[in-house]
Amino acid sequence: MVFAFKKQYYFDSGSFTPIHPKAAEAMQCVLQVQRRCGLGNPIAVHRPGRTAKEYLDLARTMVAQVYQVKKNNVAFTSGATEANLLALRTAVLHAKRRGLDLADMHILVGHEEHASVYKHVAYFQALGIPYTTATPKDGCRFMPADITKHIHKNTIAISLQLVNSQHGVIQPVADIARASREKHPSVYIHTDAAQATAYYNCSPVSLGVDAVTIDSAKSFGPQGVGALLFQKAHLYTGLQGERSLWDMRPGTPSVALLYGFATALHETCKSRDQLYAKVQRVRNAVVADLQRHFPAMYIHGIEKQAKDIQSSDWKKIAPHLLYLSFADTNHAYLATLLDAKGFAVSTGSACDEVTEGSLRIGVLPTTTRRAIRALARCIQQQLPLARKA
Repeated sequence: MVFAFKKQYYFDSGSFTPIHPKAAEAMQCVLQVQRRCGLGNPIAVHRPGRTAKEYLDLARTMVAQVYQVKKNNVAFTSGATEANLLALRTAVLHAKRRGLDLADMHILVGHEEHASVYKHVAYFQALGIPYTTATPKDGCRFMPADITKHIHKNTIAISLQLVNSQHGVIQPVADIARASREKHPSVYIHTDAAQATAYYNCSPVSLGVDAVTIDSAKSFGPQGVGALLFQKAHLYTGLQGERSLWDMRPGTPSVALLYGFATALHETCKSRDQLYAKVQRVRNAVVADLQRHFPAMYIHGIEKQAKDIQSSDWKKIAPHLLYLSFADTNHAYLATLLDAKGFAVSTGSACDEVTEGSLRIGVLPTTTRRAIRALARCIQQQLPLARKA
């Protein structure tokens, strides 16, 4: 079946990015092997099984090299959501094996984490583990003291996004981790770097954390896979107390997707600085066009109207995201109107409920000047229709 689509301008890279050509080639290579019955279950002892395991080992080695961790400290998942859940579960199980009771544990999370983090800490709370939601004193960006003031002797884990999935604010995770360990050396620190995977060094070693969530769909890899990176093997705790990758996550891994994911990471890592510079120029061009037409639009994360923003303010925001709002506007309806005209934008994270409050624009290094001008014109045309009565 062939699907025919009209021309679409894509401005939702905060949800998904197009797959890198090298990643697509890598996946095709694996699928061709599978088509010839040359690929089996990677735990099988026969040749097709061993071939699948070789591809998985190669993928894990590639990811480990990119992030400066040992190969066995890379746990593949179905995406960032599962990686976040696995990170928190690991922290609790690790504390349990140190002899702590559930009632003696405490988890600390940021005020604007991914929905999966809140759902899992709520689950742990039902089991008897309390959690605290930290809020920054000023704006959306944490200072180390905003986190450390909530740490006490029962705090077993901290989970904080590196780049916020809505407004793109960059959190000083390395500084927070350093300050947190000074107060509580044994605290387990996890960062959700799904939104940062393509443009930042997300190594747990560089960030000084125990575990890092990364995502394929936001880093020019295939949808449906991600990984949790551990800095130390001793935190690699599974359901049965073993350190086996199979014990960490049951189920048969998707060899083609994981090999494509690893290839995408390998390719983007080689040109990360250039990609960052390109996507930043694109985002700044979008801002410039919209500022001319809508000087009163509000930029979330920076927490200012467009007309009041200084160039230095953008250093706080990831280079590919722009989260904005217009007064008296139903932004969910505006996104629908834009989609009808061929512009793919969102109102926020794909895993959160759709809201009326804001519009999230996510750009790519390849977004053209023509597409940027067309987006600004279309918002001008459709905005009156989305105004609230």
